[in-house]
Amino acid sequence: MKLQKGFTVVELILYAGLLVIFLGILSNLFLSSIDIKTTSEGDSSIGQDARLIIARLNYDLLRASSIVAPALGTSSGTLTLTINGVNNSYALSSNKLTLTDGVGTSNLNGSETSLTALNFQTLGNTNGKRTVKVTFTISGQTFVTSMGTR
Repeated sequence: MKLQKGFTVVELILYAGLLVIFLGILSNLFLSSIDIKTTSEGDSSIGQDARLIIARLNYDLLRASSIVAPALGTSSGTLTLTINGVNNSYALSSNKLTLTDGVGTSNLNGSETSLTALNFQTLGNTNGKRTVKVTFTISGQTFVTSMGTR
């Protein structure tokens, strides 16, 4: 009897089945890692935009000579500050926080994020330093902070 070299049909089916299972597991791992990366990048964009908005508001409030709007004790969707004799206004426009100053209008949050529920509330006493409570939501995450003038 002469021995033949090669694979039987059963062995080929078994190897093909194992290969399919192995490729399925690798595909699931790959897709999961891409999903985690996408989620992480989205969260990073939200955090960066929130930090930028808070830092810019704080910077401008420290430079402001007065808070024009909202009036003391009231809330508004617009904040207007006088800085070096020029009114700077923060407002919501098409899900973007816009800053309008003497130079023009610019967006403070990126194109990847959507800003909603913007609210400014001026706190303090009539003769003292003013504080502004800022509340906004970026892509579903709400941020609340207070910052004051000098």
